[in-house]
Amino acid sequence: MNRHIVLKVSVNGSRPLPFVLDTGAKRAIVKLDRAKELGLVLHGTVTGRGAGPGQTVGSQVRNATFT
Repeated sequence: MNRHIVLKVSVNGSRPLPFVLDTGAKRAIVKLDRAKELGLVLHGTVTGRGAGPGQTVGSQVRNATFT
């Protein structure tokens, strides 16, 4: 059992998708394959890190609406 708060969120009018609520995050994170599936326009490259070792590479998305 995890203690994450999961919300159903639509991105640009998509079907409801599960998102983990992170009150300390400044940005929303969408998996790259899901962003491409949703037709989101990707810009540049960003590197992300979490509490564990390693890092992940992604892109920024502009003009996305989360509801």
